[in-house]
Amino acid sequence: MDFNIIIPAIRKKITEMIREAATQGNSEVIIRYSDMLLAVDRIEEGVADLEDKIMRIRNQIQIGSDSKNVDIPLATSIEQYTMNVSSAKAEGRKLGRLARSELLSDLKERGLSLTQQKGSLYTNRHGGFIAIAFSTERQSRRFFLGAPRDKSYQAVILLCRTDAGRDLRFVLPGGLIASLHDKLANEDQLKFNIKQSHNSYVLAVPGGEKIGLSEYESNYSSLEDAQ
Repeated sequence: MDFNIIIPAIRKKITEMIREAATQGNSEVIIRYSDMLLAVDRIEEGVADLEDKIMRIRNQIQIGSDSKNVDIPLATSIEQYTMNVSSAKAEGRKLGRLARSELLSDLKERGLSLTQQKGSLYTNRHGGFIAIAFSTERQSRRFFLGAPRDKSYQAVILLCRTDAGRDLRFVLPGGLIASLHDKLANEDQLKFNIKQSHNSYVLAVPGGEKIGLSEYESNYSSLEDAQ
């Protein structure tokens, strides 16, 4: 079962059904299918995480044509997998700290100073909240990021590290975050699903909406307004 084919097909079908319901003015059906789209987005995030974990196991035990006869004890596999996941998480945190440090340095050169409060949460000199989220490439040209949902943000900065080592910086202004808050909210976080569409990146919003991010890439105007 190829989820990379099935999930987009399901999303497309649900979107078509929402459009049809919209032409009929059937708000109840629109809400029901919008909830389905949200569930599909959550499933897609889970699939990406599962694929990532499977690949880590596969790489760890070196599955391949030249190692079919290698017998690795289950206990050893689990132990190695746990160590591998922990190592990957530590490496991810290290990359995140480095990306944030480079961003803060660049902002400081622009006269923009941010103070870390906790984790990915920062404030500017006027006390406005700014989240700086980080993610490596989870699938081909896909990024999943999160920020605390219980804040009124001046801006949210999404740092995306591609497999090629390029750092993408998308600075979403507070007004945009506020308008999308209920759609992005998931438990205690705002979830951001970024993917490449043609030659640019978009924010995939639950419900089928896609917001182009070109105008927000390395655009620090919302931070400057905050100062």
